[in-house]
Amino acid sequence: MEKSKTTYLSIFRLGKRTLVIFAAIGFALALVVSIIQPLQYRSQASILVIPNNRANVDGYQASRAAEKYALTLSSVIPTMSFYNKVITQNSSLADLFPTEESAKREQWKNDLHSSVVPETGILNLSAYNRKPEDAQNILAAAINVLEKEGTAYLGGSSSALIYMIDTPIASSLPVRPNYPLNILGGIIAGLLAGAVVVFVRSESYPEEVQEVEPEAIALETEKIEEEQSGLEEPDEFELVPPQSNPLESIPRSQEQDSLREEKKWYPESENSENQEQTAEAASYLGQFDPWVTLKHKRN
Repeated sequence: MEKSKTTYLSIFRLGKRTLVIFAAIGFALALVVSIIQPLQYRSQASILVIPNNRANVDGYQASRAAEKYALTLSSVIPTMSFYNKVITQNSSLADLFPTEESAKREQWKNDLHSSVVPETGILNLSAYNRKPEDAQNILAAAINVLEKEGTAYLGGSSSALIYMIDTPIASSLPVRPNYPLNILGGIIAGLLAGAVVVFVRSESYPEEVQEVEPEAIALETEKIEEEQSGLEEPDEFELVPPQSNPLESIPRSQEQDSLREEKKWYPESENSENQEQTAEAASYLGQFDPWVTLKHKRN
């Protein structure tokens, strides 16, 4: 069954825990493998291969011929024939390699690397060993063989000239194993393995994923649209216009009468209440001012 982009996203969400677990396993395995590997130093040097018959060719053809010769030597270096010539140059190097033939060949390929600079006759060489001085001795012996007998692999002594342009130099720190590269590769391998497991397991619940995920995405889309618009949804209830005050339609005189009836207000009662309040106030003030008391008595 063909799966949409939404389905793949939902599968990753459901299987993110599996991905994290496999990534952690890959990280741990890469770290363990890097730790158990022996530390190795590197020695580097460069040689230049120049065609010997440059007078009859132009510069482009000469550079192409030099590159071809360098590639030929790069292919010869990992062979056991070249290894035997190197051991002949320095017999003490034989102790650095195992006696079993297949193991010896594998280690020789792993300990001596070569690469060619494109469109040139420059050949870069790198030797690896647990001790920097041993790596430098291996590389020096290999360059010596190339300078003396390298033309034999190119068709004769008059075919090319081989010069060392960079002397061997050893690194001050180990370069193998490469911890960052190994750990990154372990994490990526773990993620790929976890993705395979997640997709295999997803075949058991594709319908559940396809039913739930579109609803969740629809809700998220509506929420985002509401936040972007910044507008609230209109109220479902209709607005009712304010009712007019019933007292506005009543004449002024009738309104006053109605208010008097509601409050039970009468002029006589108001006058009597005012007189009682005035008498109480005057009696209170009379305690302090006799003129107020006299005036009140006259009234």
